[in-house]
Amino acid sequence: MPMWLIWILLMLVFLVFEAATMGLTTIWCAVGCLVASVMAACGAPMWAQIAAMVTISVILFVLFLVWI
Repeated sequence: MPMWLIWILLMLVFLVFEAATMGLTTIWCAVGCLVASVMAACGAPMWAQIAAMVTISVILFVLFLVWI
């Protein structure tokens, strides 16, 4: 199974969980997974995909902390 597809599936899991909780709890991770899936499709190494997912998730969480 290609890595970009795994990232998309993980993103869908986060989105389903987000829809169930409606509390902006995992939307940040879903966006991070989207970025990682694009990186995987472009051929980036696994460590870069994971680093991007974590970095994007943390940055978005901190930026939008005032709305939580």
